[in-house]
Amino acid sequence: TPKECGDAIAIAAVSGLFAMFAARGAFIVSHWPEYFGEHFIDPQFHIPRVLVIWRGGLVLWGALFAVVAVFVMYVVASKKKLAEALAIADIVVVALPVMQGIGRVGCFLAGCCWGRPSDSFGVAFPERSLAYQALLRTSDADVVDRMRAAHETLPLLPVQLIETAFDLVLFVALLVILHRKRFHGAVLVAYGLLYGALWVVFQALRGDP
Repeated sequence: TPKECGDAIAIAAVSGLFAMFAARGAFIVSHWPEYFGEHFIDPQFHIPRVLVIWRGGLVLWGALFAVVAVFVMYVVASKKKLAEALAIADIVVVALPVMQGIGRVGCFLAGCCWGRPSDSFGVAFPERSLAYQALLRTSDADVVDRMRAAHETLPLLPVQLIETAFDLVLFVALLVILHRKRFHGAVLVAYGLLYGALWVVFQALRGDP
């Protein structure tokens, strides 16, 4: 209904802002030693590394947490019934694959969330990328020497872009389910099952810790 669409748009607008901060915060927490260890001050800009926001990345689960938190607070504050809340959730959840796909493009550009080594279908990330810096610390000496000579990583599976393509397919599938659903919450359940399956597959293809 128009009222449910209006509620969903309001939730999306508010959660979109908080999702960026939450995703960045989750990234900093997951890379705590790099931001609050011995390299607390960035050697180039001479300020705390946590303030160098143009470097580093985002963590998807932080953004999802923000969306869920805003949704729950909105539903509680507006005293929605369960059926109404599920109807709104069905609309909101359709937008999640788009958000995730955009986020994965950002991951690719930053060089984080990289895939396993792949000679047949791989992308080499440059020296300034997160992939290069991380692999420089964790790879075997032979691999490190090859990376330093080439000034880039070995070819890595672009799992970020592959996931973006599947996110767009998931978006279309959820739209179809939204228009054909027989009960409130159907889209929410479909998202949980479909993205859950995709997450397991892509986690197996990733090469980052």
